[in-house]
Amino acid sequence: MGTHHHNKREKLSNLLFDLVKYLLTVIGIGAIIPGNTIPVMTAIAGFLGAFIVLGVALWVTPEAKE
Repeated sequence: MGTHHHNKREKLSNLLFDLVKYLLTVIGIGAIIPGNTIPVMTAIAGFLGAFIVLGVALWVTPEAKE
């Protein structure tokens, strides 16, 4: 039963890490596209949200099995 729980936590952490990558990619691309300016507060909120999700992903990530 422990292995099944370990696999679910690993998949969830991978999903959260991907979500962080997507959030940062959207903010980064939105910032460099000419004519499409992202308000500073939106960028800060996006970075803050990404770092919160990153913290949750690190917390959810299971310890390495030996």
